Amino acid sequence: MKRATGMAEPLIARGHRVYIVIEDTADNRARLLLECPNAIPLFCERLDRRADRIQRRDLASSVDPDVVWICGLGIRNWVKFRHGRHRPICMMDHVELFSGIKRQGGLRALWDAAVEWGALLSFDAHICASRYLDKLFARRLDLLLQKKPTFYFPYAYGEQMGTVDSGLLSQLSQRYSGKKVLLYMGSFYENYGCFDMLDAVRQLALIRDDFIFLMMGGGPLKTECQGLVEQIDLKGRAEVLGYIPEEELSTWFSLANGFICPLRDTVQDWARCPSKLYMYLPFGKPIVTSPIGEAKDLLKEDGFFYPPGDIDQLSQAMGKVLDLENWEPRSDASLHNWNQRADEWLTWVETTYPHLKRSVCVQT
Repeated sequence: MKRATGMAEPLIARGHRVYIVIEDTADNRARLLLECPNAIPLFCERLDRRADRIQRRDLASSVDPDVVWICGLGIRNWVKFRHGRHRPICMMDHVELFSGIKRQGGLRALWDAAVEWGALLSFDAHICASRYLDKLFARRLDLLLQKKPTFYFPYAYGEQMGTVDSGLLSQLSQRYSGKKVLLYMGSFYENYGCFDMLDAVRQLALIRDDFIFLMMGGGPLKTECQGLVEQIDLKGRAEVLGYIPEEELSTWFSLANGFICPLRDTVQDWARCPSKLYMYLPFGKPIVTSPIGEAKDLLKEDGFFYPPGDIDQLSQAMGKVLDLENWEPRSDASLHNWNQRADEWLTWVETTYPHLKRSVCVQT
């Protein structure tokens, strides 16, 4: 979904028509209006898996596309195109290695692995959000004797991240007056570091009181994190905000003095591309994370790195960020917006598929 809405406007600005096959919900309509108002939505209903596939295929086929970019590896999105005036190029977008997620059961991991291998045989090209996935799937395609291209294509940030609500920012500045703000946005899972962060904040709160740590997002451990804030007496030092509307994120990010993005030395974290890292970039604030995968490649000398899982070092890195004055990043954030990504993708498509002449792209 983030790829579809992020790429739509830049592709349209470059003369391409963009259709997005998407479930018809109030949230999805609001997101399309916010991020890509000029894309043409092809709304579908939530049905059983087989009916879902047929519905999505028929909607996409109705506009006779050149390229179908399938955003998300899953059975519901496993659409095949055998009809129409010509067969489109079907690209599968890989953003995680689901078979490498340890919290899954053994049977689920086997099923995910089967889907991943099957996708390599079934689709024409493979878009990979991390270098780990790009190298892994290129090797697997060689083993399968498949001459299908892969393309390394990490996340990016959109222009809406530059829109700040001055009224809301003033309210937030008063609410957290006298405090430096550290912020985490993401899911509340143990392997995403939600408990590590609160442990590190607990240590930091023993030696300083000039900060507050904000956690936004959702997930199964959100309530437990809220309880932990009370249990370890972090009131005034940590706050679990929960879900923040998309249109408010840039204002909250402007408030922050630094961002936290925990990563683990696991297959899951090497294989995924944390989209939040790219959303943080245009604000020019320090980012505390571990030198894993895309975080290491993206931030380089700008990163405030700590060894994965080391809570003491995480706490120290957070303290270093709080001590900074007038810090500026060395890297150019504009290299990682969706306009730049659109140019990179179009160059790759033109080189890989020089016969494509028309200008229709469908993302599902």
